[in-house]
Amino acid sequence: MCVITIYNQTGKVAGDVELVTRGLGLGTDTDGVLEGAKARIIKVLGRTQREGATDPGVVQRAVREAVSQYIWERARRRPMVIPIVMEV
Repeated sequence: MCVITIYNQTGKVAGDVELVTRGLGLGTDTDGVLEGAKARIIKVLGRTQREGATDPGVVQRAVREAVSQYIWERARRRPMVIPIVMEV
């Protein structure tokens, strides 16, 4: 689960990205994979902000695709990714 808070006017990130996992076995490099996933989320959020996307649905889809692809590249797993985008 990815919890993200954005400003509804600009699409900028308001605070830190929180990443929560349950039951995802990533081996010995769990912390490295999660930090990489967080970095990928921040990169995607920067892209959506540059594109002017303020709709939470658009941001959710972009984050879901990016995290799913990253986890597949690193661990060859397809976890359920639930992005939660809150607007302030």
